[in-house]
Amino acid sequence: KSGYYWGYHNVFACGNQPDQNNSLSERLNEGEMRIMLSWPKTNPQTATDLDSHLQIPDNASSTFHVYYPASNKTFYYATNTNTCGSCSSDQLSDNVTVDKDHKQSTGAPPGDETMTISKVRSGTYSFSVLNYSDSDNDTLNYKTNFSKSRAKVKVFYCPWGQPVPYCNIEGSVVRKRFHAPSDNGTLWLVFTFSTSGSGHGFTRKNEMSYENNASNIY
Repeated sequence: KSGYYWGYHNVFACGNQPDQNNSLSERLNEGEMRIMLSWPKTNPQTATDLDSHLQIPDNASSTFHVYYPASNKTFYYATNTNTCGSCSSDQLSDNVTVDKDHKQSTGAPPGDETMTISKVRSGTYSFSVLNYSDSDNDTLNYKTNFSKSRAKVKVFYCPWGQPVPYCNIEGSVVRKRFHAPSDNGTLWLVFTFSTSGSGHGFTRKNEMSYENNASNIY
């Protein structure tokens, strides 16, 4: 699709099997990163609501936890808060956002969520996924549901300091893909990122633990 990076998706084509969705990323600007979480419809359905969580370096030598609900789903560097009422258009576009959130109340999987960092800063970023469906530990199989969810995370990143057309070149944009590990847990620490890190700055973590309070993740 014009204006998007290519993507592929394996589907089952035997019989009537709907709800096999995929998401594409719009092309990035220099220094921009997009993180896309998705999980399919399974039988039986093991995870109905997964939530994206991102810890970012803020504008005051500290950190900010970006996640849904609305009070935390946008961060503006100009104000170092989630609001930017009198900001210029440049300041409004300098943000970290939850672009799409899948809520259990609005529909069954397949589900997908998207986060965008408009301008990657120095410092450490950390991305995690919470199995919100089982975070209160009240389901029989809550320990294993996440590992059976077939959840995956795709990351697109266009590093700073590249020629102007660089972000439009398919093979030049950094792509990363992570799959939920087979370990038990309700919280998946997926990766950390730092511009000062080796390679392209990504460190694959793939660590599973238990958490029942979203605000405690970071």
